[in-house]
Amino acid sequence: MILASAAPISPWDDSPEPIAPATRPRIVVALVLGVLCGLISWYSTTHIAPLRDTDFGYWWEAAQALLHHQNPYKVVLYKAGALAGTLVFHYPLPTAIATIPFTVLPVQIASAVFVAGSCGLLAFAVTARAWWPLLMFASGAMVMMIICAQASALMAVAVMMPSMTWLGMIKPNYGFAILAYRPSWKAAVVMLAIAAASIAVLPSWPRDWAAGAMQSQIHFSPWRVPGGLLLFLSLLRWRRPEARMLAMIALVPGGAVAYDALIVFTVAESSTEMLVLAISSTVMVLLMASLSLNVDPAAYIARAGPAMLWLIYIPALVMILRRPNVGALPEWILRLVPRLRETSAPSREMTQ
Repeated sequence: MILASAAPISPWDDSPEPIAPATRPRIVVALVLGVLCGLISWYSTTHIAPLRDTDFGYWWEAAQALLHHQNPYKVVLYKAGALAGTLVFHYPLPTAIATIPFTVLPVQIASAVFVAGSCGLLAFAVTARAWWPLLMFASGAMVMMIICAQASALMAVAVMMPSMTWLGMIKPNYGFAILAYRPSWKAAVVMLAIAAASIAVLPSWPRDWAAGAMQSQIHFSPWRVPGGLLLFLSLLRWRRPEARMLAMIALVPGGAVAYDALIVFTVAESSTEMLVLAISSTVMVLLMASLSLNVDPAAYIARAGPAMLWLIYIPALVMILRRPNVGALPEWILRLVPRLRETSAPSREMTQ
């Protein structure tokens, strides 16, 4: 993955690892990219009519509902199209609670600030060892993330920064994938504690959220797509964090828009691999341009599922299978299953 290798960038590339960028230029680049992405987000939500409703906008609306003593799972609904009247806030309640400070800003500005912060943090995270991971910012997945003000950039951050693993609770489906990548009982406890504390705000939210998620028409499980079972071949490299993550992504329901695949970009271990994912996600965006998830969700999913599988997930699988099955496991897992200690190579630093 982006932060993984200790010697070459890629296990089949014998070029030496570049000198890690200094912290100061990384901060400057992160600030510049964050501001640029925030401005693009603001422009798209204020000047392009079809893009005025953003995912973060739904968080903002859910936070407003809480401030007015309303249940966001009852009032934050699609207002038009084929999905009108169905739940649009498919996030745990802590997401809405954390968004409350943003409600002092107009929703378009709040969305832009969120995008700027997410993209800036992501840019800083991916440049820890090299500059080439910034190629992801030229991808169709990133463009869709910016104009839709989505949380997928934070999911990639959670993969790459151990201290941010708890961000997986924002999107629990990808949260499981992040925990599969970096098994951490501490992060899991933090997630559960935050979720439990939020019950005091709205006791019914776990039930309301689960009911809405099960009725969602905009999510799909990759393993159900023809050919999707191939993704479980990643478990042939089960010692590698990225292999376990991809297998979990295949199993759990996920989004069908290109930005949802941004977390998979963390699989890349070279500029070539990153470029492949950037180009393939752009092809997916172009392929889906004639369909609208809100107008005809069934038709959109029917095309988007195979597109995401074969254009993004399968290339990531090929990258993983070309690597040796080596990787360290957390010490607490090795204590629970001592036999794994004999086959676990200390090539990756993982948190407990």
